[in-house]
Amino acid sequence: MTTFKQPDDAQHKIECTINELDEITSELDAEKSVAHAKGYISALRYSQLIEHKHFKPMDEALDKALRDWHSKHDKP
Repeated sequence: MTTFKQPDDAQHKIECTINELDEITSELDAEKSVAHAKGYISALRYSQLIEHKHFKPMDEALDKALRDWHSKHDKP
């Protein structure tokens, strides 16, 4: 398990997760991917390795990416 100790490393993880969502076709896999990334940043926030000012935008970016994924993949 990789530990991210800097906000830049955590941001890179979030950006990679968001980019990988484009290749995911399963709702479960998309949810897992975002949950995994959220777990990383939550652990960093809890351990005080990143500040709230870094955590909140990352968390919101993941939420938006998942909403966008659902918009693309949900059938009317």
